[in-house]
Amino acid sequence: MAHLAAVLGSSVTTPWPTLVPIQSQGSLPPFFCVPGAGGNVLYLHYLARYLGENQPCYGLQPQGLDGDSVPLESIEEIASQYIQAIQSVQPAGPYFLGGHSFGGRVAFEMAQQLQRQGESVGLVAIFDTPAPIPQFNHQRDFSDWDDARWICELTGAIGEAFGVNIEISHQALVGLSPEEQINYVQQQLEVVGLFPGQTDTKLLRGLLQVYKTQCQINYLPQHTSSTPITLFLAEEVNPQMEDDYSRNQRRGESL
Repeated sequence: MAHLAAVLGSSVTTPWPTLVPIQSQGSLPPFFCVPGAGGNVLYLHYLARYLGENQPCYGLQPQGLDGDSVPLESIEEIASQYIQAIQSVQPAGPYFLGGHSFGGRVAFEMAQQLQRQGESVGLVAIFDTPAPIPQFNHQRDFSDWDDARWICELTGAIGEAFGVNIEISHQALVGLSPEEQINYVQQQLEVVGLFPGQTDTKLLRGLLQVYKTQCQINYLPQHTSSTPITLFLAEEVNPQMEDDYSRNQRRGESL
């Protein structure tokens, strides 16, 4: 969490890069990973440490986190932008890709686009992502979500990613103006050590806008992929997502 605070503090004046080196050392081919909705790569440090010091690992974070640029609104656009970023450090395949939750769909689309470019893809590792096929593509209805609901969902996701309990309720936010909501949430994130003091609120606004945009993206692949997909499912599945996973899929099984 101290590292997260340092990064957020420096990001007020430093542009947010698309490609973030999490573990740049090692002799193995690099692994490129896309985080879940909201797009902050910092929790991928846990995965990088597990993979070991000999495995280069890069995170990919979306346009819009700086609070200035507009988030991209399709998986295809995001994948195209990420491909340009990974090819800046690895011009040719085979590429080893992964993605968590929303990021799994981006990684899948990246593999498809790379194959159409004539590149080889050695791995698509999918972490807790429902299959992008019609029977599992149940788009949630967000039409009745107000700003307070979105903020609660975002902070819940942040807390889950970093193992921190963030005490923010819809009831506490609903009577506040949008500006007051942002300030209140930022204070709570500072209390638990995820944000440094005096962080520009535009960073939280950017994170919220990216999260809202990505949660509402609908995606159905237009092409099939010949690359084997390795699906990893958590032992404890979110009840909201449980029905979206095929019951004949097993953790670590290639599909």
